[in-house]
Amino acid sequence: MKIKHRMTQAEVDHWFAEFHADHPDYYKAFVKLANEIKFEGHRRYGAQTIMERLRWESRVRDGSENYKLANPIKNRLAARFSRKLMSEDPRFRGFFRVTNLKTTYVQTEQAGAEMMG
Repeated sequence: MKIKHRMTQAEVDHWFAEFHADHPDYYKAFVKLANEIKFEGHRRYGAQTIMERLRWESRVRDGSENYKLANPIKNRLAARFSRKLMSEDPRFRGFFRVTNLKTTYVQTEQAGAEMMG
C-alpha cells in the first residue's frame, strides 16, 4: 500500500545535501545554463524553467531520464539550486524569485502487516 509521508525541512535539507554530494553535475549544469541566460540579458528567470530545460536536453542528448533521479522530490531541486547559486554568486542575487520552501511529501510502500500493528 502506498502512503504519503511528510518530510520535515531538516529531512529535505539532509536529502539535498546527500543528493548534491552524489550528483554534483546537476548543479554544475544548472549554473552553466543560468550563466548563459544571464549573459543573454535576462535580469530575472525561473529556476524551475531551467530544471525543465535540463531534463529535456538530457533526454534529447542521450535518451536518458537522468534529471528525474530526484523523483519524487525533484521539484525541490530548483528551489535549492537557485538559493545555493544566489548565495554563492552575488551576480545572481535577486535573479530568481524565491518563496517559502513548501512541505515535501513522498510516497512510500508499506506492507499490510505493518499497518495493522
